[in-house]
Amino acid sequence: MSSPVHQRLSYLVSSPQDSAARLLRDTPSCEQPQARLERCGPEALSSAELLQLVLDSKSDPLLPLRLLNQWSTMNQLAHASPAEILRVDGMTRVRLAHLRAALEMGRRMWTEPLQNRPVIRSPADAAELFLPEMSGLQHEQMRAMLLYCQIGYEMILTLQSQLLAKYHDLDQLNLTSDEIEDS
Repeated sequence: MSSPVHQRLSYLVSSPQDSAARLLRDTPSCEQPQARLERCGPEALSSAELLQLVLDSKSDPLLPLRLLNQWSTMNQLAHASPAEILRVDGMTRVRLAHLRAALEMGRRMWTEPLQNRPVIRSPADAAELFLPEMSGLQHEQMRAMLLYCQIGYEMILTLQSQLLAKYHDLDQLNLTSDEIEDS
């Protein structure tokens, strides 16, 4: 049994969960998930950070970790029942609604009818998809596109040579576009 003095001073000893929550809350604002999302894009964030934004769980920064501890993948979380998710400490009906809406948007993105997706008939069509995003890059990146067609491999090589020709002098690389297409 604890002494009365120990009981009165127990508030001074924090639990590991309190320390972790305080550490997450005390993270500089420039390193918080929202700032990193704006600065680096969503691909730079972990699943826990994305969940923190979707769930608006800044007041409970450990909630995303508790969810991912229970369901280790987004797919498992998407297939969990609402009742199971609501049993997680800190989960509310509003947060559950945000989570289910975000997961449903992701599911719909992958199940959109094919007519809503771009049709690629030539390397120029493929370049048209890449160029808006790639033209503002600060560092060189190489992108590949897998196409479901018999000429897909040839189109990728042609697209690569077109992109290289557009952004680089092929003579400096000691390559010709024919060598790129033949490789």
